[in-house]
Amino acid sequence: MYPLINKTIVRLLTLIIALCIASISVCSAQDEKPQTLTLEQAITSAVEHSPALAAARERKIKSEWAARESSTLDNLKLNGTLNYAHISPVSTFTMPGPTGPITVQVRPPSTTTINGTLSKPIDIFGKIGLAQNISKLQVDIQTQAEALALQKLIADVKSAYFGVLRAQAAVEVANSALTAAQERLRTAKAQYEVGAAPKFDMTRAEVDVANYTQSLTQAQNAVKLAKAALNQTIGVDVSTEFELVPEDTDVQPVTVDIAECTEQALKKRPEMVQALTGIELAQKGISLARKDNSPTVGLFLSTDWTSETSAFSSNKTTYTYGASISWPIWTGGQTTAKVSQAKSDLEIAKLGLEQAKLGVELDVRSAALNMMDASSRVGAAKSNVALAEEALRLAKVRYREGVSTQVEVTDAEAALTLARTNYINAVYDYLTAKAQFERATCSQPEFTKLAAADKSNTTR
Repeated sequence: MYPLINKTIVRLLTLIIALCIASISVCSAQDEKPQTLTLEQAITSAVEHSPALAAARERKIKSEWAARESSTLDNLKLNGTLNYAHISPVSTFTMPGPTGPITVQVRPPSTTTINGTLSKPIDIFGKIGLAQNISKLQVDIQTQAEALALQKLIADVKSAYFGVLRAQAAVEVANSALTAAQERLRTAKAQYEVGAAPKFDMTRAEVDVANYTQSLTQAQNAVKLAKAALNQTIGVDVSTEFELVPEDTDVQPVTVDIAECTEQALKKRPEMVQALTGIELAQKGISLARKDNSPTVGLFLSTDWTSETSAFSSNKTTYTYGASISWPIWTGGQTTAKVSQAKSDLEIAKLGLEQAKLGVELDVRSAALNMMDASSRVGAAKSNVALAEEALRLAKVRYREGVSTQVEVTDAEAALTLARTNYINAVYDYLTAKAQFERATCSQPEFTKLAAADKSNTTR
């Protein structure tokens, strides 16, 4: 009997402990809050995890190594060679000697030779110097490509961040609209049950509740999609939950001197610097192609050691030094073809500059106009929200006093929802347009900060 009681007690204790552990786990899960994420932190995360930016940086590193390789073209070089040779049959000849014929080997049956050669190209005609300058220009182009990738990444992160805040604000508007519709339905039902209101009011409220419920569901799904897009942009798992820190939404009307901003962008945009460098690169390419049939001059010093001597030489070590010149006198039109290709590259580079200029001008104008338009809409939308709130208050008063129908209240609520939605869109249209304007004019404060930090790390 006692063993049975003991087993029962043990089972009860085990069950109680398990329930306690489960309760603690549930409470911990409920207490755990999403991590706070600021815009600055989002940009930092994107810089650390972006594959596109990492690829741009690797291309820059590769170009730097290529330039370093090119810088060694005119360096002193040392080559060594080790050879072992076995000859069979051995070549001999017979010659008369003081005591009779003597058989002499022309060369030994096996030899080991070691050669060491020092060589130094002499860049008389500037071919090596041109190649080195071209490599440096390639580094400049890849540096601007990295800057372009970073600027685009910053703008993309801002757009995605503002997209989440916009979607969350839309959820708040939809939730407020649904709450108002539910309250109206409760009132309509109560009045209908006592015969103080027609069934139409209750039915209309039910329809509004159903519509706003659907709108709220869509808005909540839009938040999930926006968060996934932001997570993908900053390089974290798409299911990661963050609590975003809102940005300042106090927007004042903005006026932009488009001509001045365009002039600034044409000087600073990475695309323009790339295009101008591309023209310089193509010009040097023409010069290098024209030197394709120029002579190549070099100095050399060579020493040879052999393990065996021959019949005609008793020296195991020999030295050779001198100068060499190689001149492609006739290349069958190859140089002319290379020069023509290089000239085509120059024309392509010039067209690329023109295309980049047109693109920058359009970027600046579009971003400036969008920013000015959105900033002007913010003030009007904010005033409209206040007017819509007052109109709803008056409609409710009129309805309570019996001088209007519920339709007037319903219309006022719909107008308020639209006004709030327009205000949200105007605010985040402005913030997004401002982010694009800063990218278009090379005035991103985050880019300036990151570029300065990268330069400081490189200097160290």
